[in-house]
Amino acid sequence: MTEPAVVWFRWRQRWGTLRRALASSLVPQRPRQVPGLLVFSEGEPRPTEVLASRLFPEGLEPLRQEAPVPVRRCLRDGLPAGAAVVFFASGSLLGSRLRHRGWHLHLRWVDVAIDARRGAESVIRDASRNVRRSLEALRTEGWTTGLSQKPEDLERFEKEMYRPTLDARHGAQATRFDPAALRRMFREGFLIQAFRGGEWLAADLAVACSDELWLAVFGVLGGDESVRRSSVATLLTERALREAERRGVPRVNHGGSLGFANDGTLLYKARWGGVPEARSYAKRGGRLYARDWFDVALWVDPSLPQALAAIDRALPLVDEGPRIAGLSGTVPRPSAFDRLADRFGWTVLASA
Repeated sequence: MTEPAVVWFRWRQRWGTLRRALASSLVPQRPRQVPGLLVFSEGEPRPTEVLASRLFPEGLEPLRQEAPVPVRRCLRDGLPAGAAVVFFASGSLLGSRLRHRGWHLHLRWVDVAIDARRGAESVIRDASRNVRRSLEALRTEGWTTGLSQKPEDLERFEKEMYRPTLDARHGAQATRFDPAALRRMFREGFLIQAFRGGEWLAADLAVACSDELWLAVFGVLGGDESVRRSSVATLLTERALREAERRGVPRVNHGGSLGFANDGTLLYKARWGGVPEARSYAKRGGRLYARDWFDVALWVDPSLPQALAAIDRALPLVDEGPRIAGLSGTVPRPSAFDRLADRFGWTVLASA
């Protein structure tokens, strides 16, 4: 695909995002056990269901008797009376307009990238104490790493590690690369393997891109939870950093995490000093990979304690244009949220 075609493709996707959002409707709902809090969500719930479940873990009950409100009318005439929380699928074009009106663009997914230009040893030295302790423990237990570009190893990884791990962790809701996509990525990459006692138990599929080494796919043998919790991913990341240094690649992309500041996967990756950044389209492995373009436009009435409590519960990450910010209903945040802001330089924002 030529570069002009790539630009056109991106523009078509962005315009499609704008049209889709303008064509949606807001459906009024109330969270269980939170009386008097009127929530509007998109009529099609799939793009917003993760944010909704984080904001309101008790669930949302639709009020069927009230008519939907088209987003186009909402943008033209303002929010419906009594609205406390509003969210619907969005994208960069619409999101930039909404930010000027006090909305936030919640990132459904973020990538966590490690700056590898200073060398693997320097990154490891500056990583958290837990990272260094995990590496020492894994070596004591006899763990080792290796690299493979054998097609038969990819096939075994896909069947015995990648898919069982997805099934064990996410079940039917997992987003999966099909075998053909894995093969395309493998042509531009390699497997980073982890062994214990000579037995291959885990691996990352790493894709070598122009300016990064992308840890795209992870799996453990049989989806074994005890192997995954052994911190074997720490050993794989260390090997990726050393391989990036050997190749002269300036950064290691640790892959995607849910866009919440208290997400366990993101917190783990942040121990390496990784910085969250908005996902976009990227040319990787000789083709474009669409990476969760639809984010969620979010508005919260700051005068309602229940609405701010929902934001504090979820701690969503938001796209503020040139930066990624942690959204908090009350400032300052205690404990983990403040530590993230202090250590990694994230901006902590109050609700709109």
